[in-house]
Amino acid sequence: MDPARLKKLRILQFIWTNSFILVAISTFTLLINMYSLSAFQRVVGIIILVVAIFSMLKKTTDLNIYGLFPSMRELMKYEKNKLGNEYQKMRWTQIASQLFISVMFLAQSFLQHPPNTADFSLKDTMLITIPVVLVLLVAVNIGLVYHAKKVDLGTNESLKGYTKKSMLIGLVIGVPAAIVGILSTLLITWFR
Repeated sequence: MDPARLKKLRILQFIWTNSFILVAISTFTLLINMYSLSAFQRVVGIIILVVAIFSMLKKTTDLNIYGLFPSMRELMKYEKNKLGNEYQKMRWTQIASQLFISVMFLAQSFLQHPPNTADFSLKDTMLITIPVVLVLLVAVNIGLVYHAKKVDLGTNESLKGYTKKSMLIGLVIGVPAAIVGILSTLLITWFR
C-alpha cells in the first residue's frame, strides 16, 4: 500500500476510534443515569454476544465498528494481507474476548441488586465516567500506535507470534489501566 494512503487511513482509524469511544461513553452515561446499570449491562452484553456469534459464523471482519466505513475496510484488508496466518489467530482471540466480555456483562446484570438511583445524579455519574474515559482513551491510543507501527513496519517473518505478544502487552497496559480507573472511581465516590 502507498505510504501516503496508509498514513491517511491510520489517521482516520484514530479519529474514528476516539470519536466512537467518546460518543458511546456519553450515550451510555446518559442511559445509565436514565435507567439502571443492570439494564445497560444487559443490552451491551447482548450486543457484544451477537457480534461475536456473527463473527464466528460469517468469518468476516465487517462486523466491527470499522466495517461500517469503506476506508476502514480497506485498512482491514491491508492488515489481513500483511499479517497472514496471524490474522486468523488475532480474529479468534478477538472473538474469545468478546464472548468473555459479553458473559461478564450478562452475569453482572443478573447478579446485581437494583441500585438506589435517587441519590445518584448525572453529576455523580460524570465524576465517575471522566477518569474512566481518560484512562480508556490513553490505553486505546497506546494500543493503536503499537499495532499500527508493528504491522506497518513489520514483515511476514517479524509478525509471527504477533498475536501472543500483543495479548501480553494488552494485559500489561490493561490491568494497570483498569486498576487506575477503579481506584479513581472509588476516590471520587468516597470524597464527593
